[in-house]
Parts: sequence; C-alpha cells; structure tokens
Amino acid sequence: MATLTAAFKDNARGSRMTYSRLIGALFLLGFLFYGVAPHW
Repeated sequence: MATLTAAFKDNARGSRMTYSRLIGALFLLGFLFYGVAPHW
C-alpha cells in the first residue's frame, strides 16, 4: 500500500507528463482497434 501511495504522489508531481502519456497510449490503442475492427 505504501508503494501505491508513493507512486500516486509521484504521479501528482508529474501529472501532466503522465496524463499526456496516457492520452497518447489510449489514442494509439483506439486507432489500432479502429483500424483492425472492420476486418473482423
């Protein structure tokens, strides 16, 4: 639990960077799924 709170505090400090990475990853995943889905 202590490690979780520590990671959360680190996230709060660099929240913009983490948020941007999360958005980018989600966008990439969404793009991949959108491009692959019609072929199923």
